Amino acid sequence: MKKLILPALAVMMLAGCNESEIDTTTEETMKSSIQEVRNSLDDADKPRFDKAIEVVALSNISIPELLQAKEKEDDEFIQNKFKETLNGKSGKDIIKLATDIENKKHAEQQEAARNELKALEEKQAHRELATEKLRTFEFKSSRIEYGKEVNGDAPATLIITMINPEKTSISGVHYAIERYIDGKAYPETVKTFYYEFPEAIAAGQKGEVVLSLGNKSAWAKDEHMEPSSFFAWLFRADGVDKKPLYDVSSFNENDKARLMELKQQVAQ
Repeated sequence: MKKLILPALAVMMLAGCNESEIDTTTEETMKSSIQEVRNSLDDADKPRFDKAIEVVALSNISIPELLQAKEKEDDEFIQNKFKETLNGKSGKDIIKLATDIENKKHAEQQEAARNELKALEEKQAHRELATEKLRTFEFKSSRIEYGKEVNGDAPATLIITMINPEKTSISGVHYAIERYIDGKAYPETVKTFYYEFPEAIAAGQKGEVVLSLGNKSAWAKDEHMEPSSFFAWLFRADGVDKKPLYDVSSFNENDKARLMELKQQVAQ
């Protein structure tokens, strides 16, 4: 019995050692050997091989190299890269290598997604803090002033007062204005502005934001030329270096949608 088993095992081992391999010596040998390698695989592995060979063939050439070769119409360079990658590999080698490549790519994508997610979560946390902090600035329309009248008209200016509750000075503010008429808001009237104080507002001090409303005549038929008709709110306050100390706009709706997308991605 042993005399029969041992030769059989030897044949099986030799068969396993002689797997078909891709030969890229010439175009003809490459095409024929790829087909031979494919034919040597189980039916279940053939679709995997078809996909894997594309992944492996492209793994040895970078996007910049590919674009440069296409620009120069250097097909030979691309072909040599393909041959270099595929030569001497069996069907199982190709499938395993493609799996390793895709696993590495997935791991890199997940790592990049986690880093981006962390950055967006930090931006979201800053927005929440900024929203809370900017509410303490007591930013409100206080009065309307008129300049020197010329030919029956005079420039109108809205004065907005602000108290700086921070321990650091504020050099400027980004804010929005919305008009209210008879207690009703008019969203279409919302406009955003930036105002840089002539001198930075020190901690605990009061400052004034000056906004030109144009000429008084432009509001002649408007019976609501009162400070209470203008609702103002801050969305960013800058420190003395003119960089944002608090900025609500640092995290927007697009960021929110991306955050949700990334959370789903890293959970997979």
